[in-house]
Amino acid sequence: MTRLEAGAITLALEACDVQDLVGVTLTQMANRLRHRQLVMDVPGALPPVMIDLVLTAQALVNLVDNALKFSPADSPIGIRAYLGQRQVVIEISDEGIGIPPSELEHVFDKFYRVQQVSDTGGTGLGLSISRGIVELHGGRIWAVNRPGGGTTFAIALPIALGCREDIGIGLTIGAIFLVFSGYRPIAGAIVALVSVCYFVVMKFILMPMAGEWWFENIYKDLFPPGQATYFGVVKTLLTNPIFVLKTLLTQDKLIHILRILTPVFFLPLRRTALWWLLIPGAFFTILTTGYKPTVSPTFQYVGHWIPYLFVATGLALAAIGKYQGKIHQAAASITLIVVTLACTYNWGAMMQRNHMVAGWGRVQLGPLTEEEKVKLQQLEELIALIPVDASVGASETEHPHFYQQITVQTLRYSYDKPDYILYRINTGKFGSDHGKKQVNEGNYVQIESRGPFILLERKDRISKN
Repeated sequence: MTRLEAGAITLALEACDVQDLVGVTLTQMANRLRHRQLVMDVPGALPPVMIDLVLTAQALVNLVDNALKFSPADSPIGIRAYLGQRQVVIEISDEGIGIPPSELEHVFDKFYRVQQVSDTGGTGLGLSISRGIVELHGGRIWAVNRPGGGTTFAIALPIALGCREDIGIGLTIGAIFLVFSGYRPIAGAIVALVSVCYFVVMKFILMPMAGEWWFENIYKDLFPPGQATYFGVVKTLLTNPIFVLKTLLTQDKLIHILRILTPVFFLPLRRTALWWLLIPGAFFTILTTGYKPTVSPTFQYVGHWIPYLFVATGLALAAIGKYQGKIHQAAASITLIVVTLACTYNWGAMMQRNHMVAGWGRVQLGPLTEEEKVKLQQLEELIALIPVDASVGASETEHPHFYQQITVQTLRYSYDKPDYILYRINTGKFGSDHGKKQVNEGNYVQIESRGPFILLERKDRISKN
């Protein structure tokens, strides 16, 4: 709260999907929401919002926490999102006793408590922190009483008008296909021109104004000396194709290609002209070097394949029907369906049994084991020792549990001298390496531990206390 009031927080803005934002919020509140009914109305067609995902999720967590505290345990919690005027509005509703009209404008004040409600614990800072976060984004927050009883808290967030700069590359390649295939040459030329202009403006004008970016580094082995840029990558492609081919001949990349093309029965490869549509996916996945997430089908990079691969598959089926007949087309379609279902059953995101596929592997969906329950309790005991307005640096898997803190930094990347550091042992670069380094350098002191978790406090903070 102190950092908010002092204007000492810098937003890490990005275009975020509203469903992702709500999903992150619910994940952080999973334990407390386990026995509550959720009434959800969050359409997937909403435009993205320009936010700091971590901070905005914290603002929503505080609103959900408030709804849980001041409503009956057997009543539902409502979450609704809709498009307002140039903003996306997200509402959290409960069926509690409501708020006296004269106090509605004060509920976001620091340490304020509604007079007619008995003590429910907490610091009285949650709603005030939410207001600070939302207003820092240029948004609005308010509360109204529901006609049937209860309260609705709402936040309005600014819409993200742009998209990732690399989208322009894929659109350009797809548009060139429209031009040279003769299918939509004029429209293709227009889209290609707009896409190239968008990429140039975003990449070389707007993004440098916002800071440094690391994305080019996933091609680091393809950089010519002194040219760590996309242009350098293209230069290597044109002047040293044998070297580029060697970087493609790895087990991970072969498996990635098989996972991409097998579900569509290799249909895009049946027509040479369709290979052009595979370039966007290849450029942002198998062409990269030394960065495994780009060749994993469970990370976002696979999205560069999807639109063009689906189009290529449809065009391949149409060509089979035109040149080989309806029987061959029907046979290819049936085979496509069978192969796709077989693939998704084995390692897809659908038709899973007791687990789901996530970024680094499978996540079991069964109830917590006794060992996991003990670890969760140990972690929560350490978190309870940290003041709610203190900043925290945490190892990556522990990061989501800090839903009450206003400032939580991940130890995997840069962190700015947080008041406390909490990490799990043996997490390497994701946490423990950083914690040990800070202790060895004398910047932090271990003040407590529980099981595999270590809690450090900044030394100069201890001396002040």
